[in-house]
Amino acid sequence: MTFAIVIGIIASVVLTVMLCLKVLPERFDGTFEKKPLQFVHDYFNFKKLYLESVLKILFTLASVLCIVCGLLMATVGNIFEVIDYIGTSIRYEYFSIEGLFRTLALNLFGGLGIAVLAPIALRLVYEGILMFILLVKNVIDINGKLDKKSDTPEIKE
Repeated sequence: MTFAIVIGIIASVVLTVMLCLKVLPERFDGTFEKKPLQFVHDYFNFKKLYLESVLKILFTLASVLCIVCGLLMATVGNIFEVIDYIGTSIRYEYFSIEGLFRTLALNLFGGLGIAVLAPIALRLVYEGILMFILLVKNVIDINGKLDKKSDTPEIKE
């Protein structure tokens, strides 16, 4: 086991040095005929921000999860709540219709609240994070445009 870890560390150091010398420098951007090398160059130079795509997937998953769980809590959860309440009432010989309706109303409105309000709250949080990411992307674009503008020779009269 230790031998494998040592070999892995040595191989990682060698590959890192090779990548830093042969793939990552800016002068090699766009010169690779093989797409995997260009992908590696873009990946390690942060040419594309993957966080935006990952956040979009997580936001979609969380929104759908909130809606489905809220609706299940409001509907199926109430069915199981009635069954549990009746079983408990029979076991302890105590039944309160007010307590049952209170529990059903709590499940119904709680589930509907989760199904409606949670995706709205998630959207607001997602937009706040996304505004920061878009700010960074715009700064990168502006920097790129300024660099291109400074590369063009100035015409002096």
